Amino acid sequence: MDSEPQNSKANRPEPTGELPQLQVLVRHLLDVWPGVLQRREFLRRMAQSEALREAFEHTYAGHVFNAMHGALSADLMRSIGAYILDRHSRSVSVARAVAVLRKPPIIAQLHAHVYGTVPPVQSENPAVVAAVEHLQHTEFKAIITGLPAELTEIERTVLTAPMAGVIEKVRNRLIAHAAIEHDGKNWKVWTIAGVQLTYAQLDEYIDECTKAVDKLSHRVLRHAYSFDDQPERDQRYADEYIEALVKGLMQQKQERGQKRQETLQRMQELIAPAPPTRPP
Repeated sequence: MDSEPQNSKANRPEPTGELPQLQVLVRHLLDVWPGVLQRREFLRRMAQSEALREAFEHTYAGHVFNAMHGALSADLMRSIGAYILDRHSRSVSVARAVAVLRKPPIIAQLHAHVYGTVPPVQSENPAVVAAVEHLQHTEFKAIITGLPAELTEIERTVLTAPMAGVIEKVRNRLIAHAAIEHDGKNWKVWTIAGVQLTYAQLDEYIDECTKAVDKLSHRVLRHAYSFDDQPERDQRYADEYIEALVKGLMQQKQERGQKRQETLQRMQELIAPAPPTRPP
């Protein structure tokens, strides 16, 4: 992560009230969200791999892989629901951060403690110092003034987007206590069948969630995370894993095929009629 110079942090007054809690919340989101993106990339690469699909064909290992893939998918849905959409007052989520940032006292604290102190300008020229400080004050004022519009955009593209409702529906049906309903006189467990959700839709929505986490990090912490560098690294990890699986499965198939041929040959030798013998 990129951070500010240490001397600017030392000169800034300590935040009070709800702001420190908000900063902890956003910092936690910044810590956990890369892991969500990593699981998304692993799922996507495995789903797109024709070689992996062919290697698992007609194997018992394919059943285990399908179960693991389902578990990763369910975990991804739960993570998005928890870290993005939960609106409970004790949640650590984008929704909760947006709600807190809408409070005027929080904006005032943010202005005073995060954007109220200009980092020292390393120059002996008073005119340069004055010009730089003026630019920084102008930038900080624009950030505070534009914050409500940015929160509204997060609300529109992430928290109230159509995909948010789909994610919530799927997430609820993955949680046992919320997935049981009446079916006449009996009970039944909801299934995910009928929910229209594709990898492309999920990818697009997760990208919007990532923009929201990044924006909150910039505004509340003035920190930046290199999200753009992550997909390439995660793809490399996933591709190495897929390559190892494919090689191992193909070797296993080859060895088992060879054993079957040897067993078949022995059985044929056992049941083959004995060669005729000449009378003495």
